[in-house]
Amino acid sequence: MNVISLIIQVVISWIVTAPALWIVGRWRVGPQKAKFTDALWISGLSTILGSIIGSFVG
Repeated sequence: MNVISLIIQVVISWIVTAPALWIVGRWRVGPQKAKFTDALWISGLSTILGSIIGSFVG
């Protein structure tokens, strides 16, 4: 896999999933507990780990 395409995949996935996680978090636990920075961390780590595991398995 090309490194540039991997970086683009990670960034696009991060941009798409972070707001979705934040909105669902606000819906489930309320606006006081659901922070956008938490959604960014969760989304970023899961995207990077998914890409690493996918490159080894695939």
